[in-house]
Amino acid sequence: MNISVIITSCNRYEILERTVDSIFRNSLKPYECIIVDQSEDVVRMDSVLNIISSKYDIRIYRDSDKGVSRARNIGGKIAKGDILAFLDDDAHADKNWLISIRDTFSSGKFNIGIAGGKIIPIFDEIDPDWKIPDQWKYMLPSYDRGDYCGPYKENELPAGVSMAVPKKVFN
Repeated sequence: MNISVIITSCNRYEILERTVDSIFRNSLKPYECIIVDQSEDVVRMDSVLNIISSKYDIRIYRDSDKGVSRARNIGGKIAKGDILAFLDDDAHADKNWLISIRDTFSSGKFNIGIAGGKIIPIFDEIDPDWKIPDQWKYMLPSYDRGDYCGPYKENELPAGVSMAVPKKVFN
């Protein structure tokens, strides 16, 4: 089972390398890693992408339009893996992220169309002086059902920050 990792990025020059590093530090290496870049400052992003591509084998697709859904659709269309794993450019993957995705889809326990997992916001890594006011914390992309593995509850879907879907379902 081959897993294509797709990262959508737009103007995240300072943190994109950390995100890609987290993918290649995984216990399981991705079949391929695709970055769909919608940044406005192409020169600045090129310097970041040059650093990343000197360390890892990545594919880069430039898109002059905007929109995370658009970028995910582009990445999904060009990906060659059996499973598409989407990760936002401001996230970092747990060291067992890809193994968990592989094991979830290959377990045979469920007929899986889409999967997601735990999302724990860690904003002080990016800017330790920035704090979100308590009254807005409900807006954070946070999801944690512990170690539960099974169907989503009614009206519950995985957050786009970290989700995976079989390529055949995506198509």
